[in-house]
Amino acid sequence: MLALSAMPSWFGEKPAIEIKLSQTNEHLNSPFKLSSLLEGQGVDSKSIKLENNVAQLVFDNEVDQTKARNVLGDWVGKDDTMSYSYTSVAPQWLQSMALRQ
Repeated sequence: MLALSAMPSWFGEKPAIEIKLSQTNEHLNSPFKLSSLLEGQGVDSKSIKLENNVAQLVFDNEVDQTKARNVLGDWVGKDDTMSYSYTSVAPQWLQSMALRQ
């Protein structure tokens, strides 16, 4: 069991940005729009998820994270909040076991 509980730390974390979107933000309300906006500015994201008005964008490195924040800063509304974070890159089946790093 000890080896299983240590598995999430083997995968590590990736830099991310989380945006809590207001109901009125139509510019960032889909993963496709977010992806298009970033790609148009030459910023690559590893993944983009949108669930319950919270967008999570994951990046390979902190440089891309910072570039994305600069691009998205012009599109985030006054009622939205954006923050830097880190997210586990462990497989979903392992994350669903609720093991902590």
